[in-house]
Amino acid sequence: MLLLLQTRGRIRSAELAAHFEVSQRTILRDVDALSAAGVPVYTEQGPHGGIVLDRRSRLNASRLDPTEIQLMKILGVGADVLEHLGFAKDIAQLQKKVNAVSRPPVSDVHSLDEKVLLDSSSWFSSETHSDLEELLQAVRKEARIKVLYRRSGEKTSHWDVVDPYGLVHKGRSWYLVVDISGKPRMLAVSRLENFRILGQGAQLRAGHSLPSVWEQLVEQLEADMPVHITALLRASRVDMAFRILGSRLIQQERVDDDWVRIVVGYADIQGVRQLLQFGDNIWITDPPEAVKIVADLAKELAERHSGMSFLWNQTKPSEA
Repeated sequence: MLLLLQTRGRIRSAELAAHFEVSQRTILRDVDALSAAGVPVYTEQGPHGGIVLDRRSRLNASRLDPTEIQLMKILGVGADVLEHLGFAKDIAQLQKKVNAVSRPPVSDVHSLDEKVLLDSSSWFSSETHSDLEELLQAVRKEARIKVLYRRSGEKTSHWDVVDPYGLVHKGRSWYLVVDISGKPRMLAVSRLENFRILGQGAQLRAGHSLPSVWEQLVEQLEADMPVHITALLRASRVDMAFRILGSRLIQQERVDDDWVRIVVGYADIQGVRQLLQFGDNIWITDPPEAVKIVADLAKELAERHSGMSFLWNQTKPSEA
């Protein structure tokens, strides 16, 4: 219970009871017992009430065991990602604190932080860098925001009034998760040209949060792209693939120094035609239907252009 309160600060007794599968009466008895033991936890009445942990109370990191401390040092997104949100100084301070309480591992504990490295960046190219501190501050105010945004495939930008839930980092990109007219949307921050805070609170859907809305958007996106095309792409064209394919680029995996295996999602098999613009820098490998479509198109294009070359040679003006 204290760990949950440490994270959330305030939780309703009914929510705690459901989480621990006990009665609310049991939760309230435990709160009384913690309070009597000197833990600064108490109940607040009213529509915004609940079980509250005094924010001056903090988890003592020195009470973590060696494995927990090592996991703290290796888990989570890369520090460079969080620096975009203005947390550079906080990250440095956190690292100092974790190092200060780190202890040599005991004989039965493997040194995870020395043997495990989690690298959230993509192969062959650095992720898109954005200064998101001002945008994060705007989202934290839980206010409506007016954004100037260019939708994928469009050349011009448009203003939209959005109700923001928060920011999500996926792959190499940041997304602003919002409701527009009550419907969930993910906006690529790279196409967000401007924004301003409006003088009214965000009208978020009841019972929804950033994790639940993001899950809904991911499920919707996957449902809209039931066909998955697998291909080998030259490593030098990965940046181009991110720009052209966007969220359709579901997966990428290095094969060797020259090639990357990618998985691209489409609504139907004919979507593979989009990949022709990569020319000889791509090799479609699966499914067989997609391979056949590309082979037939390549043959048709070759015949057409051979015919055009012959026609040009027959009709071009004679040289003086």
